[in-house]
Amino acid sequence: MEESIIKKEEVFVGMMPGFLILTPSRLYFEYNTGFFKVTTKVLFDIQVNNIINVEAEKNHFTTTYILKIRHEKDGKEYLEKCNKQGWSPFKGTGAFKVEANLFNDWVRSIEEARAGRYNNKSNSDFGQLEKLAELKDKKIITQAEFEKKKKLILGL
Repeated sequence: MEESIIKKEEVFVGMMPGFLILTPSRLYFEYNTGFFKVTTKVLFDIQVNNIINVEAEKNHFTTTYILKIRHEKDGKEYLEKCNKQGWSPFKGTGAFKVEANLFNDWVRSIEEARAGRYNNKSNSDFGQLEKLAELKDKKIITQAEFEKKKKLILGL
């Protein structure tokens, strides 16, 4: 059975674009290779229970925020780094705030996965309700649509 995806975001590892993906048990980075025949590959694949810590940090040299994931595998410690837009000396301060919020949200989600929050049905329902509330707050769905979906999720 394939795990549900909690979060998926287009990011860079170094200058390589791809997707950072979080499931209840894994955090991994996948990217595509090839021109005529595209192949999806995984650069790193971390079990969430092997993550030692995760933090968002402003890198003043490259003018970007970095998501740093420290983890253990086979008794050795590793560090993976992701950024949102690759290196750019021309980004404004607004981009810093967006990246800071984005990666701080990732830190929270990864910590929640480490704590097992996403491992059962009721937590899955809670995540769906959170996403629905976000859609309602952004005015993507109406209050009536929100209430209807909420009742379906809760089985009312």
